[in-house]
Amino acid sequence: SDVWWSTDGVQWTQVVDPAEWPARAEHETVVYDERMWVFAGASGSALSDVWYSDNGADWTSATLTATWDARCSTASCVWHNSLWVLGGTTGTRKNDVWFTTALGSKWQKEVEVGPWGKRCGHTMIALNNRLWLLGGYDYDSGSGGTREVWSSADGVSWSLVTNSAP
Repeated sequence: SDVWWSTDGVQWTQVVDPAEWPARAEHETVVYDERMWVFAGASGSALSDVWYSDNGADWTSATLTATWDARCSTASCVWHNSLWVLGGTTGTRKNDVWFTTALGSKWQKEVEVGPWGKRCGHTMIALNNRLWLLGGYDYDSGSGGTREVWSSADGVSWSLVTNSAP
């Protein structure tokens, strides 16, 4: 649970060790509402906590138990002034979509079961006024790693852009 910063990616300075949140792996970090956010991940088991900081040294819990199931290897991004979480694994892979406009404390399920396979290790970005889901591991379909790209203009309706990105 250490935090580091750099202005050039070469020289790094440690800000805090340990931070208030438990040490973790396979977690998410984003910048949202002019704050740094750390959430989900695994620390012996999957987590559903959400933490934020204005300076990287002092951390506040937005919630210790988000509405979504505890998970790791999820994907997240900031889009339309909301923080989004998609899929991941709780021990069982997920293909749900969640978002919050309440600074991480209250989450709304946008999609229960997405049209893509349940997956973890994927990426989600916001670009050109759309959400994009990229790759990951879709073990439920038997395909293992996937090169799929999905897109959504509203977070609810998703379209397959390609199933074989290079």
